[in-house]
Amino acid sequence: MRVKVFVDTNIIVDVLAGNREHSAASKRIFALVFDNRIEGVVAAQSLIDASYILRGEGLSDFIGSVDKICNNFNIHYVDTFAINYACNHPTGDFEDDAMYHVARSSFCDVIVTSDRVFHEKHQGEDPNIQIMTPEEFVAKITVS
Repeated sequence: MRVKVFVDTNIIVDVLAGNREHSAASKRIFALVFDNRIEGVVAAQSLIDASYILRGEGLSDFIGSVDKICNNFNIHYVDTFAINYACNHPTGDFEDDAMYHVARSSFCDVIVTSDRVFHEKHQGEDPNIQIMTPEEFVAKITVS
């Protein structure tokens, strides 16, 4: 059984910007999805948010990558349930709470994020989901 991995927005930005702290490990995760070694999941909202973050510094590369992302990752939506979850389980970061629900409702095994606050607020909330940095995930999957 392949590991099902939810990729947070910051991982998409790491890959497409290419010059961030976690870019190398994040690119490795994308390669694992593209090679069909793991199942990748992203929220549709993450693609929109990444386009906003990358505007002016990599948006043309982003547009060129969207097709590949859409053809290799499962795209899930931030729905009413995710919004309600974020409203009723406030940790101080509405977006993180909504993304956590998307990952949970998508039955992901792992959430990969470089956002330490996300990790601190949600680690252990659901025993079926591990939250890891890109480097932690790449190290774990390489050993497996």
